[in-house]
Amino acid sequence: VTAITGQMLGFALTLAGEPGRAVTLTESSLEVLDRRLADNLWVRSLVRWELGYAHMNSGNEQAADSLFRHAAEIASQASELSGAFVQLRTAAALGDREAAARHLGFLNERDYVEVTMLRDPVLDPIRDHPLYQSLAEATREAFRLDR
Repeated sequence: VTAITGQMLGFALTLAGEPGRAVTLTESSLEVLDRRLADNLWVRSLVRWELGYAHMNSGNEQAADSLFRHAAEIASQASELSGAFVQLRTAAALGDREAAARHLGFLNERDYVEVTMLRDPVLDPIRDHPLYQSLAEATREAFRLDR
């Protein structure tokens, strides 16, 4: 299993209700990706976030919180918008609609579009929010996607 495949499988395992297996697989992927893609801040951030999500779903909230914060820090080094998107995913995962609204507002004000947000299951809890709807519509228009 390659490191990227391991990272994707780890996220799929978390979504499938097997966060313990996801933690093991994603941790091993993280070690490899940190060595091979040290300069790719987005990938390094994403893998930490997904590892945090697996920990959150396995009940290890302390590890999840630490990884979520670290992921946001790394993503923010890539760009302010990347950092805000990671924070949006964290707020949605934690069910914090108020924080999610702040990040949605920030992203909307900057005309941010992210095609992955249209299918990201982590964002399901905020899909009904008007700011999410606005951002999703802007994304569909930017990428010329049908609803």
